[in-house]
Amino acid sequence: MLANYYLDADGHEVYSNIYDFSVQRVYPTAQERDLNHRWDRDLWKELSSIGLAGLLIPEKYGGQGSSCLDSAYAFEALASGSGDIGIGISLGAHSVIGNLPIVLFGSEKQKQKYLPKLASGEFISGWGLTEPNSGSDAASLRTRAVMEEDSFLVDGSKMFITNGPIGDIFTVLARTKKGSERSPVGISALIVEKGFKGFSAGKPLIKLGICTSQTSEIVFENMRVPKENLLGPLHSGFTRVGHSILEWERILLPAITVGAIDFVLDRSIRYSRERKQFGRSIIEYPAIQKKIAMMWVCLQAMRRTTYSLARSKDRGINVLAGSSLTKILITEMGESIFREAIQVFGGYGFIKEYDVERPYRDSKLGSIGAGSSEVMRMIASSLVKDYSQLKLCFDSLEISNDSTEAKRLYGEEITSEVRLLYSLKDFLESVVSKPTERKEQNLAFAYAELLTVYMSLVHSFADCSQSSREYSVRDKKRDYLLFTSYLMDHYIDSIRTLYSLDRENGARVMEFYIALGDLTHQASDCLRFLTETVAVAHKGVSAFG
Repeated sequence: MLANYYLDADGHEVYSNIYDFSVQRVYPTAQERDLNHRWDRDLWKELSSIGLAGLLIPEKYGGQGSSCLDSAYAFEALASGSGDIGIGISLGAHSVIGNLPIVLFGSEKQKQKYLPKLASGEFISGWGLTEPNSGSDAASLRTRAVMEEDSFLVDGSKMFITNGPIGDIFTVLARTKKGSERSPVGISALIVEKGFKGFSAGKPLIKLGICTSQTSEIVFENMRVPKENLLGPLHSGFTRVGHSILEWERILLPAITVGAIDFVLDRSIRYSRERKQFGRSIIEYPAIQKKIAMMWVCLQAMRRTTYSLARSKDRGINVLAGSSLTKILITEMGESIFREAIQVFGGYGFIKEYDVERPYRDSKLGSIGAGSSEVMRMIASSLVKDYSQLKLCFDSLEISNDSTEAKRLYGEEITSEVRLLYSLKDFLESVVSKPTERKEQNLAFAYAELLTVYMSLVHSFADCSQSSREYSVRDKKRDYLLFTSYLMDHYIDSIRTLYSLDRENGARVMEFYIALGDLTHQASDCLRFLTETVAVAHKGVSAFG
């Protein structure tokens, strides 16, 4: 585990306790469970025994009553200690999208009936939204629930359901209003028990990754659900329950990817110091230094945005747009990081026992599940239509547009990376003022990417003023420069696509991007910082498996 400079004292205790548990109890069997696509119920009982099954359930029902922020720490630490994204996804399907619908929308009777057993881990829960023929277009679902005297008669099926083969309780969305096809209105949420007559779960699906988690189809054939299992008001399952739960999911499940990045970065540093080629440790070569520096600065950016979102959520602020942008950043940059980690390990990275190919496979789900990257772009571009909505989005993310901070940090010498930030601000404000021109999908998607880039860079820039003894302003400014370069490299096509909307500011963005120049020296200095200042906790695990 690499040092996490964004934890307070309480957060450090939460993180450390779960990290230690994950290293000792989850990591030792992760490779075997992945190879055999095996769900480990005994491990689930251990996770439950330390409170993870009841993270977001109030204490009065036997849970931990954790905040969104503490839950983000927990999910990240679990993956950081084990590199096992799959077990984190199962836990997330249970704790977040499985349990929270009942916590937030359940009646007292429903809470008393289900939450204690969900908190203890005796019951495992899941979320039933996606269907064989409705994925991104979730509101077009076809599962129907016909209301009768004392029950709903449900017919249909749900696909790609995490915990499907092992779950006991599912929140299922079904259409309850006639004549509401292809509309989010008229859909209700029902609490479904696996013991209901007419319920069945398919065989576990064999997947590319997330193999330590169980996924299947669940089917309802003339299944009767008692009326008392209606969750929330009738016909409000998608518009109220669904929207709220997906917002939580898009904050907390990407935190699992963040933890896995910490896992592979730790191993990449140690491996590259041990591995010698042409008479030198490979960490001495600029190509390897650049890859590791990229992993580090992106990890810090992901932590900052995740924790900021979680704090805002704990304050009751709507973060739907911000969570969509952050999910784009973490899942897409995450895929690049896991790919580069394999490249650091070379041939060994291709071998399962070296632990880095598993997160690489597992990470692919991130840009598909909980709303694909394309859907996240659609949501962000539709929610941030004008400058007032842009300001609301950034306020929810604790982002300030105040440029006076740069003058204090950099003095008279305003560097290319700061000028780039200013030019991005001008470019964004110009583009956001032209909603009609952004209606084409390619422009809407590029606009969402521009929002993602600017959001991430402003967060990183603001962090430069927050010095600590271990992570100085000098080091943060260097990392901000590196992150600016890596992020722009990844999303530069969005600037090109939007160039026609504002050629003047688009040209300035490109000018300062090019002026960033060769950052070989900065990447080398970042490696010095990582190896001399950032403590790498070996925990008895060798970089060579």
